[in-house]
Amino acid sequence: MLVPRQKRPVLITTEHSTYNNRRKYSMLRLLDRWFYKSYDKIVCISRQTKENIDKWLCSESLSEKTVTITNGVDLEKFSSAPDRLSEAMQLEPGAKYIVMVARMAHPKDPVTLIRAIALCDSSVHGVFIGSGPLECAMAAEAESLGISSRIHMLGNRTNVEELIKGCDIGVLSTLWDGFGLVAVEYMAAGLPVLATDVDGLCEVVGDKELLFSYGDTKSLAKKITQLLSDQDYLESKKRYCASRCMEFSIDRMNSEYLELYKKLNR
Repeated sequence: MLVPRQKRPVLITTEHSTYNNRRKYSMLRLLDRWFYKSYDKIVCISRQTKENIDKWLCSESLSEKTVTITNGVDLEKFSSAPDRLSEAMQLEPGAKYIVMVARMAHPKDPVTLIRAIALCDSSVHGVFIGSGPLECAMAAEAESLGISSRIHMLGNRTNVEELIKGCDIGVLSTLWDGFGLVAVEYMAAGLPVLATDVDGLCEVVGDKELLFSYGDTKSLAKKITQLLSDQDYLESKKRYCASRCMEFSIDRMNSEYLELYKKLNR
């Protein structure tokens, strides 16, 4: 039985990705239009997520329903976290630790970071937090490059903020990402961020100097080396990231959602 429009509840959905496999097939555009038509608002987690879904749906009426409310992070949780990296793994004197937090599965690209670390000074180590089907490929790549002792796969952890706090640089290497929440978490923890230059994620990071092309191992290695070898440059990027993350607080996100709910309930 169909519910009359005036009696049904207000419906809101969220769009989290700048891309999905359905968009490979133009015939599925009609299905997506039908699906999204039932919602009063479609909340997109980044400006580029909105741009991409508007382009995909190619519908003026649906475009009027899409709005952007960027994701938010509990900044205090990461800024005030203690450093407990040494409790999770044995640290080497003078070593520098590059962290990547993610589900180790497509579209994430941890292998590019492993290859970049192989091009860096032997004091540079990689810390990977998260698990997934790419772990075997990661271990094999590290072994083939002769850097297994410098690659630390910690698996899933409940105290991610405390492990990030002990690292020197945060990296998010990926084929696509609608937002890249972990990039903000790195920033809030006081780390400079290096990220793949893809829609959504590049919008969060902002600074072109902190972005590298997908799979560009040499560029990533060069950027890691520059941050670790130039103290003034490192501190300037830390200050930038500390300021940048303030735009993505969970309080700001909550207030924008609340305002949207109020408008739709009038």
